[in-house]
Amino acid sequence: MAHGALVVDRQRPTRGTVLERAIDRATLAQMLDAVVTARTVLDDVGIPSVEDITDFASAHRALRSVWTECGDFLRGSAEPEHGEGRGGQVIDLRSRVVDAERVLHDAELRHHERSLGIAHEALSLLREASTTAELLEIGTSAVCQMGFDRAFVSHVEGRSWIPDHFHVNGDPEWAAEMLRVGRAQPQHLFPGLPEHDMMRRRRPVLVTDVQDREHVNRPIADASQSRSYVAAPLQPGPEVIGFFHADRYFHRGSVSEFDQGLLHLFAEGFAYALERTLLLQRLDSIRRDLTTLSSPGPHDLSTAPTTSDGTPFDRPFAVGGRAAVADQASLPADERLTRREMDVLRLLAAGETNARIARRLVVAESTVKSHVKSILRKLGAANRAEALVPAGDGLGG
Repeated sequence: MAHGALVVDRQRPTRGTVLERAIDRATLAQMLDAVVTARTVLDDVGIPSVEDITDFASAHRALRSVWTECGDFLRGSAEPEHGEGRGGQVIDLRSRVVDAERVLHDAELRHHERSLGIAHEALSLLREASTTAELLEIGTSAVCQMGFDRAFVSHVEGRSWIPDHFHVNGDPEWAAEMLRVGRAQPQHLFPGLPEHDMMRRRRPVLVTDVQDREHVNRPIADASQSRSYVAAPLQPGPEVIGFFHADRYFHRGSVSEFDQGLLHLFAEGFAYALERTLLLQRLDSIRRDLTTLSSPGPHDLSTAPTTSDGTPFDRPFAVGGRAAVADQASLPADERLTRREMDVLRLLAAGETNARIARRLVVAESTVKSHVKSILRKLGAANRAEALVPAGDGLGG
C-alpha cells in the first residue's frame, strides 16, 4: 500500500441516510416512488435511481430531473413509446414533484434547525474541559453527536499538518490506528492540497471523491477509506494553528455544504475554547512555579515560571505595542491596520522573523516586508521595536 498506510477492511454498516432521519418513512416512500415511477414512465436513465438519493442535495437534484424530463415530454421533445394515457401520467408526476419539493424543503429547514441546536449544545460541552487533552476528546466526540461519524483535530507545525486526536463512533481501535498512521507520516502542506488552501484562505472546505484525488493526505485517506469530508480551520489568534475534520462513513451519503458550515461554526467556538484552556493551563503552571519559588531554600533558575504548557497548540495570542491600545475604528481609513497587518504585528510582537511570519501565514516573504512597511507608516514608528512599544512608553521624551 502506498506510503505504508494500513487500509482497515471494515464493512460499512448501513445506519440510514440523512433523509431517513429527517423524514417519516411513509412520506419518504411516496417521494421516492415518484422518482421510480418517472424512470418507468419516461424511460429515462438520466433520472437518478433511488439508491443515489441519500441526502437533501441528491433528493433536490432527483426531483428537478423528474420535473425537467416531464416538461420536455409535455413540450413534445420526447416521443410517446407506451401508448395513450402517458401524458396524463406525466402531468400527475409533475404534481407529485411539487408536493415532494414542499415536503423536502420543510424537512430540510427542520433538520438544519435541529442540527444547529445540537451544535450549540455540543459547544457548551467544551466548558467541561480543563486541559487540552480533555478538550480534544470532548470536542471530537461532540462533533460526532452533530450527525458525523468520525472527527479528528490536528495542528500545524511549520509547513506540516499533524493529527492529534481521532474519534470514531463505536470503533476506538480504528481511531487509534488512523492517529498512528497520521502521526507517523506528517502531511506537508503544499499548493493544491485542500488543507493548504484552507490555511491560506481561512475558510472551511468540502472535499469529495477522496479516494480518487491525487492531492489529499494519502495515508489517512487510505486508512480511513473516506469518500468525502469537511474541514475547518482553527484560528484563535492571527494564524491558523490547526484543523478540524469530520465525515460520514457508517451512514449512507456524503457530507454537504450545510455540514461544511456546521463544522466551521463549531470549529470557531472550539478555537476560542482552546485559547481559554491554554491560558488556564499557563496560569496554573505559573501558579505552581511561583509556589515552588516562594518555598524556603535555594532554587534552580531553570524552574522559573513559564507560560508554555508544551502542547502542540501553544502559540502567542496577545499583541503589544501601539496598535494594542489604539482605537482602530476611530482612525481615518488610510491609517487603520488591516486584518492581515494586525496578524503580522502580533507575530512581530512574538519575536518572529519575516521568514517565519511568511511560513505561518503562507505568504511570500516579500509580502510580509510590504506589510511591515505599511505598519510602520501607519503607526508612525521608525522601526519594529518602536512599533511594539506601548503608546506613551519611551515616546516623545
